[in-house]
Amino acid sequence: MQISRVVQAKILMRSFFIQGAWNFKGMQNIGFTYAMLPGLKAIHGKDSTSLNKSLRRYFTFFNTQPYMAPTIMGACLNKEAAGDTTRIEDLQHTMESTLAAIGDTFFWQDLKPITSLVSILFIMLGHAWGIALAFIVFNVIHIWTMIGGFKLSLRDGIQGVLKLGKRLTADIGSKISYIIPFLVGLSIVILPVYSKGTINAAWIWLCFPVFLILHLIRVNSFWLFYAMSITVLLLSVMV
Repeated sequence: MQISRVVQAKILMRSFFIQGAWNFKGMQNIGFTYAMLPGLKAIHGKDSTSLNKSLRRYFTFFNTQPYMAPTIMGACLNKEAAGDTTRIEDLQHTMESTLAAIGDTFFWQDLKPITSLVSILFIMLGHAWGIALAFIVFNVIHIWTMIGGFKLSLRDGIQGVLKLGKRLTADIGSKISYIIPFLVGLSIVILPVYSKGTINAAWIWLCFPVFLILHLIRVNSFWLFYAMSITVLLLSVMV
């Protein structure tokens, strides 16, 4: 059975509040089930027995990266609509752990440090509106992921989940991570202008290869970001 666009919009709107009923026992299970409810009602119609059975199926433990949850919802609803619910719980738990790792890496390890560094660069250049720009960029990407992932998985099932995972890892994630050491080095280069001081040129050009090497040997992006912040602080005091 096809799920109408109105119902899809309801599911996506509810998915933004998936952590609204967060609890220690089931984590995000209440928010996840509540978000899927319009879709489950559309699939099972007036068959209350079938609907209650499907609700109990999802009202178990659920925890994943919040922006990836709609992708899992779409895949589960795809299975429900096809009547293939034999191993849907195992599939759900596999997806939630896998997509949690992908989402945490892409959003928290790569995208958030990048947008934060962009904000710092704009501030150093005297453009406070850069903070709003970075905020908009981050949220456009995360909303696109939520909507696009849901549409893909609802249409293609598990194949849609794999497509999104590939986009966020091999296609995009593996490339944008190199932006972090570049932005870190660029922040150090711009620092003399921001602090109205002078820094030895050797220190400036040394920043690029140092942070790139740290990135290549898999130093966590958060540590790169913190290292840059501390370096900026120290150099500000020195000049």
